[in-house]
Amino acid sequence: MMKKILAALLCAATVLTISGCKNEADIFDAIDSAAGMDGSGSGTGKNKGKRTGDSTASDDTNSEIKYNADGSIDWDSVPYADEEDFEYIELGDAFAGRSIRIKKYNGNEKVIKIPETINGSPVTYLGSGENVGAFHQASDIYVKTPKSLGDIWGGFSYCENMMLDITESDDLWIERKSFSNCKNLKVNMPSACDMRISEEAFSNCTFDGSLTLPDNLTSINKNCFGDLSKGNCPSSIVYRGETYDPEHFDKLLEAVAAANYVDPRPFDDGKLGHSTLKIYDAYGLGVYNLGGVPRDTKGTYTVPDDVRFIDNYAFIGCESLENVILHGSVSVSEKSFEGYNGNVTYKGKTYKASEFNIAEAAKEPSEMPLTDWDSVPYAPASDFEYEVLGMFMSKSVSIKKYNGTSKQVKIPETIDGIKVGSLFGKHDYEGAFDKIPDIEVLLPQNVALQYAFTLCGGARLYLPDTGIDKNGVTKVLEEGVSVVYKGVVYDKEHVQDLYNAIEQG
Repeated sequence: MMKKILAALLCAATVLTISGCKNEADIFDAIDSAAGMDGSGSGTGKNKGKRTGDSTASDDTNSEIKYNADGSIDWDSVPYADEEDFEYIELGDAFAGRSIRIKKYNGNEKVIKIPETINGSPVTYLGSGENVGAFHQASDIYVKTPKSLGDIWGGFSYCENMMLDITESDDLWIERKSFSNCKNLKVNMPSACDMRISEEAFSNCTFDGSLTLPDNLTSINKNCFGDLSKGNCPSSIVYRGETYDPEHFDKLLEAVAAANYVDPRPFDDGKLGHSTLKIYDAYGLGVYNLGGVPRDTKGTYTVPDDVRFIDNYAFIGCESLENVILHGSVSVSEKSFEGYNGNVTYKGKTYKASEFNIAEAAKEPSEMPLTDWDSVPYAPASDFEYEVLGMFMSKSVSIKKYNGTSKQVKIPETIDGIKVGSLFGKHDYEGAFDKIPDIEVLLPQNVALQYAFTLCGGARLYLPDTGIDKNGVTKVLEEGVSVVYKGVVYDKEHVQDLYNAIEQG
């Protein structure tokens, strides 16, 4: 199978543990049978593959799999799955460091030990997004992840009778819909792991028994299992030695919050607040956290475009700070503005920091005025990466990437005398206007859209009066970008209203 190696950047990471993983032979009889086990702890099975760094092993070498006395797999006896069994993307560069995102497993094994490295780079991500399972519709399988894994995002979908071993992990994020529509799921997690579990991380899943969370669980979303009333949750949840009934999930949330509470203690130099600016790359993806603004900051502070998360107490002690301006792609923590008495401006509207709720503010109409495009010049061709498609009279320009600095981009109708026909990002994870919040783009007529905007919160796409790619516009709206048509702003909740307006002309 041909390897898929692409260079790119991406964003995002949370996780969860399951107890009762001491007798896998009893849990999955179907797996035991397929592997040649008798359930007594003395059976053996076969698994094709070679260990990373083992020059004596070959692809056609059958290695015996051993089992512990309790029937669980002795993973030391399992060879790593072959690199050729995976479709993957190589992220980063030589300067920042490379890593691997596994997109899909195409092998046939039932016992799968994901390698620590592929193509010489550490495996750090599993999955390619919501409802895109790296292991899709897999049944009766055991999977063990490497220590290097830090993010699961769309890793498993429509799996049945699956046991996942992530006990090697010490820092893991299980993102939204990482496990989607899995049945009889069992996850064996480490007792100590800085783990985050996002909203709908286990969407429409059923579990085999109880679930044990790591003691170092950083956060767990109240909707991580979806609708608890539908039985899409474990029979019980264990956290720090206490057992919680899913019907009283709020008690678990309180326990996790209490265990992770950080009071507004003095920061770096012993005083309340920060003495220096604290911005750090949390996940090695060029997506940054704002840890703290210096307490002597005065006037207005504008959060940088590449910051996506603001930590608790980021502005505490900033007595001379009057206003914080947020861009459309930023997220705030519950206590981001704790100890700050100034204002917050978001989408053109200003709030008292003590009253600001970003979720509610995001639902309100933007106060930003519409752009008068007659006064804006066309963006120069040098601002774009593009390619010419087609031949002879059917040539068209496809814009792959915008590299300019203006936040108001009037796309020219032609580049090098050839009609601009599409905005097709480099890849499905890197849009033409990737990671540029609050950008405004005027689209010419008859331009197709695909992967045009990713992580572009607060962005606006202005449509021409005619010649509109409705399917492409729908994808843009799904990315959270607003669309402006004939002076009216539409969001993804009003897509049908937009269609009606386009049809009426």
